[in-house]
Amino acid sequence: MLAGKFAIVTGSGRGIGRAAAIALARNGAAVALASRTARELDETVAAIEREGGRALAVPTDASDEDAVQRLLARTVAAFGTVDILATCAGINGPIDWIENIPLDAWEQTLRVNLTGAFLACRAVLPIMKRQRRGKIINVASGNAMRVQPALAAYSTAKAGVVHFTRVLAEEVRGHNIQAFALHPGVIKSALVDELLAQPTTGAAGNLVARLRAIPIHEPEYSAPLFVYLASEDANDLSGQFVIHDDPALRARMKKAGIK
Repeated sequence: MLAGKFAIVTGSGRGIGRAAAIALARNGAAVALASRTARELDETVAAIEREGGRALAVPTDASDEDAVQRLLARTVAAFGTVDILATCAGINGPIDWIENIPLDAWEQTLRVNLTGAFLACRAVLPIMKRQRRGKIINVASGNAMRVQPALAAYSTAKAGVVHFTRVLAEEVRGHNIQAFALHPGVIKSALVDELLAQPTTGAAGNLVARLRAIPIHEPEYSAPLFVYLASEDANDLSGQFVIHDDPALRARMKKAGIK
């Protein structure tokens, strides 16, 4: 489905990003993998290459402007272009009442989760505009729309990702570039493990109780969503906040042969 396409996936050392990168490669794309931890990237490369795919590891801090530009340069040097961008890098940030959140923790959360998506999108846009094609998938969260006490910084950043993606999609509509904000579901990951490890009393109590009462999926659950959004079948969804369990979306994916 994605043969001959070239992708960048940030946050691809583990969790959602790793599963997305493997799925894109399994469907024919060559993938540049970006994460801060080289060892995790090497493991993802090995997983892709075992299946005959092509991958490039580029250790990258997705919130650092210069590092993102180096990522783009390395990707273009290896692949020649970028057709698909998936921004999966993220952190929970402070888990506490707003009055207890230090300014530096607030700013770091917005920088990683929101500015990181902006930096990656801004980097690839000139290439995508020049070639008149491109798919951008920005990972958001259900907390972008849900009022969740104790996650003010994370929720605000993810709400920003949703609106940023809407504006981005409108700006690039005339260039045959599509952009999507994705709620991939609650995925078993280091971020979710961190939340579940919080005390059941105090600021995080409601959050822990909610997480324990809902399904937590393996990372592979979200992977087909990236493949579908990177395909031509999803073009008309550009600018939307795509929800993982939307029945209409799942029906469209099934029709396209993506499960």
